Amino acid sequence: MGTYFRLTEAGKLRLRSFSWALLLIVIVPNLLFVVMAWLAGVGRSYLNLDYAVAVFVVALGFRWSGALLFLFLLLVDLLVVVGQLFPFVRFSDLLYLAKFTFISSAQYQVAISVIAVGVLAKCWVLLFFGRRISPVGGVIAFNLLVFLYMFKVYGVGGGGEDKFWRVSNVSLVSSQVVDFVRYRSSGFLKSAELKGEPFTVLRADAGAVPQWIGNLDGKALPEKLLLVVNESWGVPRDPKVQEALLQPLRAVSRGEVEQGNLSFVGATVAGELRELCQLRPNNFNLAAVTDGFGECLPNRLRRKGYRTASVHGAVSLMYDRRHWYPRVGFDESVFFESSRWPERCYSFPGACDLDLRATVGDFLRLDGKRFLYWLTLNSHAFYDQRDIREDVFDCRLFDVDSGSRECLNLKLQAQFFHGLGELLGSGILRGTAVLVVGDHEPPLTKTRGEKAVFAEGMVPWVSFVVE
Repeated sequence: MGTYFRLTEAGKLRLRSFSWALLLIVIVPNLLFVVMAWLAGVGRSYLNLDYAVAVFVVALGFRWSGALLFLFLLLVDLLVVVGQLFPFVRFSDLLYLAKFTFISSAQYQVAISVIAVGVLAKCWVLLFFGRRISPVGGVIAFNLLVFLYMFKVYGVGGGGEDKFWRVSNVSLVSSQVVDFVRYRSSGFLKSAELKGEPFTVLRADAGAVPQWIGNLDGKALPEKLLLVVNESWGVPRDPKVQEALLQPLRAVSRGEVEQGNLSFVGATVAGELRELCQLRPNNFNLAAVTDGFGECLPNRLRRKGYRTASVHGAVSLMYDRRHWYPRVGFDESVFFESSRWPERCYSFPGACDLDLRATVGDFLRLDGKRFLYWLTLNSHAFYDQRDIREDVFDCRLFDVDSGSRECLNLKLQAQFFHGLGELLGSGILRGTAVLVVGDHEPPLTKTRGEKAVFAEGMVPWVSFVVE
């Protein structure tokens, strides 16, 4: 009887140790980040395997070493979540973002305070209660999470494709350190570190801008100019689709609406420089590039007396825009961090294009010569359903699978053109010359097992004057 009692007590101790291990590995470190990700509408797995390593170190008796490792893992976890709200290319960009902490909305300030308190509280809980975990209990809990993680890796995966700015594949268990290293090793981020000749000069007919305004020298231009580079606007194989998308613009145009297509393959920044400067970037490391921008469209228009501005819903860190936008000739620029927006959109983290219309209208309605460049955002792959406020396009009418990403792209494009038509038809921008051109084709060019919806390697453009 005594032996049985002693075994039972030993079992209870092991059970308590295992319970504390699960508490410190599963609940304490993950709960805050899971709730934060859910409230922000971003992706994060429910359990982070990495914390089990720190708890195991504490269980071995190395309390302060385990606490420091735990703090490091918390910061990595935080960067994965925050990077989906404010994508950063270089770690030095975090210092730039930190400047906006005290001028951000009250919601962000409260969130930052809660996170800071939560991180400190987690470290205190680990130090205080970690001594209650035996090495055996820590090993058992760690192996349990490893088993679940292996099932994720070699078993059934998630249904999305992850990027450094978006976690779509949300699973039960993951390693935030492994994911963070994988995200930061992407080709895009590596290209931001390359050096060498920054640009290749393009032919004059490579973009739509030269045909739109021709030779600026000696030409009388309208006082108001609006150039829109439209994210992921492709050339549908069915011409009736494009006609439906552009109907809101035809309704507000004065006279003829000109259209055309360009042959182009490249990233968004390549589409921008194609139109603004007739240049193609050889890499994405544009922060230190100072030469080659003298003949870009904004600089040329400034020499003709125009006030120039740019508007884009993402943070200015992307593609180093906060560095090279002033060099191409923009007097002022509006980005996600420039203001407090009514909502945040999800296809790519940033402001919603529909909310940017007021900024566009406020700039162009003022007296004098004015040129505004608008790079849209919300039609960025992966085309998030949550960004559709106004569903004005029925894919079924054009034999496009209503459950496909191609359909989501078309719905987002239709929403943008509908919103742009409302802005241009409001009466405040009469006589404005407008050019809308795609940056690149939609990355998802084919539906599984079905015909392609978009022509490959082509982007459209349309130009007109507002009635």
